[in-house]
Amino acid sequence: MQELHGIIIRDANELGAELKQKLLLFDHLHVIGFDKFVDDLQSESNPDSQALAVDLSFLAAHNIVEPVTNETITNAVEHGRFLKLPPDVPRPTGTLADQFEAMSQEQLTAYLALPETKALMHRLMGDVMARCAAIEIGLKRKVATAPICNFQYLDHLLSQPMKNTAALDVAMRAFPLPGEDCAIQDILDFKQEMRGEQWDFRRFLRDLAIKRQTIEEVRDDFEWTMNEYTEAMKRRRVNIIHSAVSACVIPAVDLFFNPPGNHLLSITAGALAINKLRIELIEGEAKAPGRECAYMFEAHKRFG
Repeated sequence: MQELHGIIIRDANELGAELKQKLLLFDHLHVIGFDKFVDDLQSESNPDSQALAVDLSFLAAHNIVEPVTNETITNAVEHGRFLKLPPDVPRPTGTLADQFEAMSQEQLTAYLALPETKALMHRLMGDVMARCAAIEIGLKRKVATAPICNFQYLDHLLSQPMKNTAALDVAMRAFPLPGEDCAIQDILDFKQEMRGEQWDFRRFLRDLAIKRQTIEEVRDDFEWTMNEYTEAMKRRRVNIIHSAVSACVIPAVDLFFNPPGNHLLSITAGALAINKLRIELIEGEAKAPGRECAYMFEAHKRFG
């Protein structure tokens, strides 16, 4: 999973606070209704909306955010991505469809007329579109894609369900939420610096997804691995302090007790100790338990 694309349909209230957070996980964001979305933001007098419009325009200029074309959605529909599962496949319980089936016609009509139901159905259709577009973009560009939505039961409405997205759901919520003072360029620079660690992290998420675990099981695996790395970094910090003190003490002691003498040997010993410390740091990071979460760990240090 060297590249990861996210497909989203959101309003300003939701995307605004989370845009930078999503950029930490995804390389590219495909936004359904992007052009209208930016136009609406620019027409508002709210400073936050104006700032979000500037950020989105900057990302669009760098091809990091792009609109989902009507052609993509049309192709997704024509290829049958909205088709339900065959009748012989057991339908899972607890879905919205089950609730509808249990209602009488009168109850269903009254339920669909409620404002909150209309809002739910609008959101549901948006998330269905995001899932279908994710499949279409993934097939066309040969990249890993994931819809950014909250409805777990949508997998049961599609003829070609997405792979288990529980790992991405957990990871997305575990990333820090950068503050307003964090520039978009800071995040892009961070991702460039941590390219190798980001790739390791995505392979870890892919392995979690392959297990087909529940979201609770994925969260437990994720938190355990993150804790292993955090504890390893705490132990590493203690070792760094001890080694750094030793590297500085050798020449300092020699200079204090033997001011007029030749300090070449002690300085060389200190330099060797510092070089050994540098090697130990590199090896320690490479062998640390839970190192798959190094990217997440560093993101929290930088933006948390």
